[in-house]
Amino acid sequence: LTSHSTKINNTEYLIGVYQEYNPGEKVPKTIQISNEEGGVFGDLDQYGFFKSSGYFVVEPGDVALQIKSDVTQESLDRSQAREEQDYKYYLERYEKALAAKLNPEIPHNRYDHLIEESVEKLEYSIDLYRTFLQPYERRRKNLKVPYVCHLQLTIKSGEKKQTQRFPYEMKHYVAVKRLNTFLFGGRRSVIKVRTFDLSYQRTTLRLPIGFQILTKQLKNFDDITNRNRAICSMLDPLSFPLDSLHMRIVVAENFDIPWIQNARTLYIGFLPTDDFWVLATLFNWRIFFKCDWRDVSTEECFEWISDWIENERPVGSCLSFGIKEEKAAIEHLEMIRSRVEGSETSDRYISVPTAFDGRLEVFYFPVEDLQNLEQIEFYEESNWIMSLKIAQ
Repeated sequence: LTSHSTKINNTEYLIGVYQEYNPGEKVPKTIQISNEEGGVFGDLDQYGFFKSSGYFVVEPGDVALQIKSDVTQESLDRSQAREEQDYKYYLERYEKALAAKLNPEIPHNRYDHLIEESVEKLEYSIDLYRTFLQPYERRRKNLKVPYVCHLQLTIKSGEKKQTQRFPYEMKHYVAVKRLNTFLFGGRRSVIKVRTFDLSYQRTTLRLPIGFQILTKQLKNFDDITNRNRAICSMLDPLSFPLDSLHMRIVVAENFDIPWIQNARTLYIGFLPTDDFWVLATLFNWRIFFKCDWRDVSTEECFEWISDWIENERPVGSCLSFGIKEEKAAIEHLEMIRSRVEGSETSDRYISVPTAFDGRLEVFYFPVEDLQNLEQIEFYEESNWIMSLKIAQ
């Protein structure tokens, strides 16, 4: 689900605003691409400005996932004014870069990286910023837009694509609401899905009253603490406890939420360094931590090791994290061997006793050895995986 689309299995439904230019009018390349991809995913005013008409509108059934902020219509208008200056600045830079590219005798800043881009890319960027500036010019001169808008429904399934256009007689968000009501409205039972993917949304989902998902897997969720109530309103209670939860951006306070604590498997994307400590406090069955922007330090690793030794967890519990340089993994194992008594070692492996008559196995292996496709995609930026696992 997104603010403009709904995907069910392999079929995606999109609602956009299609711009049909008047005969004889040149269609900017930017608009051609937009139309081909489904149109503008929002509304356009009489001058061609993009409008998030439904940003402040929440109707019965809708689920608001925006982050709390001080956004007002006035602040959006001020932002629009600043954007015009930015567009003019970049248009001038790209025009100068293209001129210098076509005529080496024209003086230019040799440190300007734009000169290294292809002529085709420079021309596209110029077209892009000129298109962005057109609504400002129309508003100043009170000119009409050179096109007619239509609402367009695009249905994609594999390589197939179907489109259908309708008169632009309602706001974009209203059309999305009608689409989802057609797809999901009037159901007597919950909607069962294998995976519910929120696709990193910060918008209002336009849903029919009574919309409920029954799933055991949630994917691409973030800022859960601020949106906990909104997320749970979409989920049937039988979804809990979850089998799997993917969180792209996480902070320590997210793990205070009971249904996150009780999820069987956690996939944790970005976690601020100051919050690394929280991983030692988790008791989920499987924890996969991406950590692809730097390697975990030996002290951070030892903090996790110490907690897993001192606090009882079920046999089979596992914490895995990505590593870029094998040197870091070797240092982790050496640190454990030197600090923990009763260790047993072999190649890329060490085992130490826990406080509860079990053993903690710590080992690492190359990413290429992963067999699970989900884990392969998750750790695509890492070279090695290090795991902590409770054994008998």
